[in-house]
Amino acid sequence: MLILSGKYTELYTYVMFMMVLSYVLTVCGLFILRRKKPDLDRPYRCTGYPWLPAVYVVLGSAWAINTALEERRATLMGVLIVLLGIPFYLWWKWRRQQQSPRKSAVPSIG
Repeated sequence: MLILSGKYTELYTYVMFMMVLSYVLTVCGLFILRRKKPDLDRPYRCTGYPWLPAVYVVLGSAWAINTALEERRATLMGVLIVLLGIPFYLWWKWRRQQQSPRKSAVPSIG
């Protein structure tokens, strides 16, 4: 349906805008986690922390803001596509919770 709905550049903008936005939010989550739980075990080191991730957040945010201002329709469509997925995710999560008690009742072999 997406292929038939627009031009390649619009589809590319949908995807790239949401990808960069999700990456920026993920890196912001790194800062929040490190502040809220400073004593948590860190099996993986973030290269250049805190400067390199901070630069990424600034540049990624600037790109996302610029794209949102320049390509309003395409970025809005990207956001709408992601929002349309939320009911399906909630349904899937609910469905897994409904099935999990039945799975735990089955004894495991081993």
